[in-house]
Amino acid sequence: MRKGYLTPAELQKLIRAASGERNQLLLTVLTHTGIRTSEAISIKVDDVSFQEGSILIPHLKSGKKNDYRVVAAHPKVLAQVRNYISNAALSGQDKLFPVSRQMVYYIVRDAAEAAGFKGYVLSHPGWNNEHCVSPHRLRDAFATDFCRTQAKTIGDVGVLQELLGHARIQTTLKYMKLSGDDVRRGYMKFMDSFMKQEQAPAQEPARTKDVVGEAEEIIRQAK
Repeated sequence: MRKGYLTPAELQKLIRAASGERNQLLLTVLTHTGIRTSEAISIKVDDVSFQEGSILIPHLKSGKKNDYRVVAAHPKVLAQVRNYISNAALSGQDKLFPVSRQMVYYIVRDAAEAAGFKGYVLSHPGWNNEHCVSPHRLRDAFATDFCRTQAKTIGDVGVLQELLGHARIQTTLKYMKLSGDDVRRGYMKFMDSFMKQEQAPAQEPARTKDVVGEAEEIIRQAK
């Protein structure tokens, strides 16, 4: 099956198909924050701030040592993180996900197969390539859905840029490109509204209220 990206409903199905609490949490963090695989597997317990509702992410793409960015995390995601930390008896500098990037690829691949997504071919209009369901496609899904539902101004794109950790906003803007289905839906929505206006009975233009005349009449009556 060829499509642009995984929908939120499909992402939830993918998460539920993953084996074990750790793997399900890993996919939850990837799909609900948009961070990179390399960033996710570097998160330590102390990097999670339950009070501030955020996760401190090493800025691996900056090339600078000890460079971090703060990523917001939804309370429901943080509740799952807290439960997992307690169940796994983790603390301090323990990594949340002590796995390799290759292992994350296998976790996503196996979950995709279990969820029935094995034959999916994902191709986003902003990128000239195609992929099966993989860790980076979860990041693509997060960014694309953000653009479709939240990004109304360049400021919103700046928020997404910060969440994704892009050095250049041009990279983020690639997610703003719409698929053919998006364009068709937008066209049909516009035409439905346009045709309703065509079918509506013609109305006489509303007369401008004569405020001065009304004031003069009130004065005359008061005399």
